[in-house]
Order: sequence, then C-alpha cells, then structure tokens
Amino acid sequence: MTVRQWVLALSAGEEAERHAAGVHLAALGSAALPALVDELRDDASPVTESALLSALRSIGAPAFDPVFDALRGAVPGSH
Repeated sequence: MTVRQWVLALSAGEEAERHAAGVHLAALGSAALPALVDELRDDASPVTESALLSALRSIGAPAFDPVFDALRGAVPGSH
C-alpha cells in the first residue's frame, strides 16, 4: 500500500484495519507526515481529524512543525 492508502485506511470500517494503519504510519514516521498533513488540510477527507491527529501524535516530535504550519495556515490572516 502507498502512504496515502495507509492514511485513508484510518477511516476503514474495521477497527483492526484502522489500528493496523495507525501502527504502520507510526512506523513510517517522518515519511508519513506529508500525506497525513495533506489529509488534515483536506476538508473533504473521509478520515476524521481525531484519527489523523492520533496518527500524527504517534509519530511524535517530528510531526510538531508540519502540524503547526498546517494549523496556522488554516487560520485566516495568520500568514
């Protein structure tokens, strides 16, 4: 599966599949950040913000700046 497919699997109907996606994304670490942040920015994403933020949290400190930038960009007048 591609990184984006793993990200989309966070919205799967089966809990085991969602869990496996989260574990896999955490193992990918920084390599998963672009796809996770892109999905976080996508208002039409089928993946909940909660699931995306959980996956990002599991990556840890490397996710802070990309998430901060994404959130800052979402606030009108913040750039």
